Amino acid sequence: MSKKDKKVIQLTGDNYSVLINEFAQKFNKNFPSEFDKEDVIQFAIQAWNLANVKKILPEGAYQEIMNPSGQLEGAKGLFDRMIKYKNERYSQFDKFILGFELGSENGSHFLDVSIGDYNDFMKMMEDMLDEMDEDDEILDRNAIIIKPRKPFTDWARKNSDEYEYEFFMDSNSVYLVNDEYIGPEEWLENHYEEIFERELENWIIDENLWPQNRTLSMFRRWFKIDYSLTVYDLER
Repeated sequence: MSKKDKKVIQLTGDNYSVLINEFAQKFNKNFPSEFDKEDVIQFAIQAWNLANVKKILPEGAYQEIMNPSGQLEGAKGLFDRMIKYKNERYSQFDKFILGFELGSENGSHFLDVSIGDYNDFMKMMEDMLDEMDEDDEILDRNAIIIKPRKPFTDWARKNSDEYEYEFFMDSNSVYLVNDEYIGPEEWLENHYEEIFERELENWIIDENLWPQNRTLSMFRRWFKIDYSLTVYDLER
């Protein structure tokens, strides 16, 4: 790391900006080569915070939450060494790092961290989990919604008894598709045959009774088509 990279402007109290920067630099040569400066600081902050947690919680409880993010995969040995080093050399500094900002000002690099106590840290973690839960409600899928029109219902009535017909005619079919950027019309042109066959098969397996020469134009006459760009999953 160059001398320029080592310059730190302390913007918060208790020297925590300086402490985290020094803590990270102590292990600078040990970080994976693909880590940039922000990755290094993020890694160091996770080690710092879990070192503080380890001092507070019983060993069993600590092990239950000791589940580093995927970024730490392949570097757990370094992570463990940093936790040990923090509690040996920085034991008196018991504040948690709640956030950080890297930047440059007047040609100098700075690290600005925000700090808090254990309760602040736990509140931050709870907020993060709540936000993740909210995000998980939205599936990474779009939906194609198929509703039978009269030509389909006429064909279905001919090929089913009255009970089956009345039971299914008010139901829609929903097909979840990848949320890649592709127009729904283009997607339908590429997949309407598969959907058509599935809808027919729901009524009768014998393909000899299916309409022949099925085209996209015919599909549109037989089915009402709706699209949804957002799909929610409200179940755990």
